[in-house]
Amino acid sequence: MKKLALVSFLALALCGLSFAQEEVVEEVAAEESGSAFSYLFTFASDYRFRGISQTRNDPALQATVTAQLPQGFYVSAFASNVDFGPASPAFEIDLTGGWATSFENGLGLDVSLVRYYYPSDEVGLAYSELNTKFTYAGFTGLVGYSNDVFNTDETGLYYNVGYSYSLDDVHSVSASAGYYDLDDAIGNSIVDYSVGVTRTMSDNLNVGLAYIRTNGGAEDFFGITNDSQFVFTFNAGF
Repeated sequence: MKKLALVSFLALALCGLSFAQEEVVEEVAAEESGSAFSYLFTFASDYRFRGISQTRNDPALQATVTAQLPQGFYVSAFASNVDFGPASPAFEIDLTGGWATSFENGLGLDVSLVRYYYPSDEVGLAYSELNTKFTYAGFTGLVGYSNDVFNTDETGLYYNVGYSYSLDDVHSVSASAGYYDLDDAIGNSIVDYSVGVTRTMSDNLNVGLAYIRTNGGAEDFFGITNDSQFVFTFNAGF
């Protein structure tokens, strides 16, 4: 049980920041460039994924490249520094393949398979997850499923709902709430919340500030990485 707890601690501390903030910038960059490839570079004062810090509350530099393929298919790669404490890998790489479409009624659907991978990982934390996302009129719903979450051979389920609203041409506000069912993997679950504001600086640049917290449901596993935090981000998309 102690070994499982250690693996779960390191692994959950390993997975990426919030999806919504990155995907919005990627979509804008792709539309504006007219290219099959889009690029996103991010500086974050803390790398948070589902409410949990991946850098022990320290800054992160991140890069994402996305290739749009025919018929709504796409592939992407995301890289970031991480820090989970002693024996932690230094980097995370997420490889994603997916399909996205929109319907005449305004409903959007995005289905993707993500492989979370950590180079030079001596513990063995890599695992895969299937994500299904719906969007409609500013609302977002996400369900993530893994049958091997954190490489524990156990099931992990993540549910998230969010809303984004444009105040004017350059400012927008957003809020989200998520529930991570990790009862099989670590015997506990986590609820995360976030509220934030984003300002568009130019066609390719924006800055954001978000307040992120959890219910402390896995404090024994995550410690300070489970604490609430204001997170500043600077994004450049091309």
